[in-house]
Amino acid sequence: MDMKSFAMLFAIFVYLFVSIGKELFAYQAKIGEGGLPNNDTGFYADSNFNNFLEGFLSVFIVMLNDGWSTIFFTHAKAAD
Repeated sequence: MDMKSFAMLFAIFVYLFVSIGKELFAYQAKIGEGGLPNNDTGFYADSNFNNFLEGFLSVFIVMLNDGWSTIFFTHAKAAD
């Protein structure tokens, strides 16, 4: 398979996963003092899906399998 075809397929998958992540998880990972969920005065986690660039970085981290557990636990903590 040609490298351009693989790169195009990879870009399509990344775009789809970022779009799905934005729909499901945008502005959901807000954490307050002490790591507890807080939707009023908290801050958003480093890896989130609030905009396309941050979503792209989150998907890229998960695809590289480096630091995905931090993203998972942050979103799980915020969902409580």
